Amino acid sequence: MNEGKKITFNVNNLDYTVSIGPDRDKIFEKELRKLLPLGQIIDTKKLLSAYMHQTLVALQYKQKIDEMLDKIDE
Repeated sequence: MNEGKKITFNVNNLDYTVSIGPDRDKIFEKELRKLLPLGQIIDTKKLLSAYMHQTLVALQYKQKIDEMLDKIDE
């Protein structure tokens, strides 16, 4: 069974490997690495900041999509 791409992060001197699923064009990995660079120890504050940043981006996209859908429904 193919679990997809795996990425390892070092957070507070502990390694964590997570499966990010299929990422054929490495778009997700490239965006993730902008916020959490490879080969660096990531502290909790930086990890939380990256999470909050990406959550805000996702919410902004959701809002735009909802606005477009509302226009379609009119």
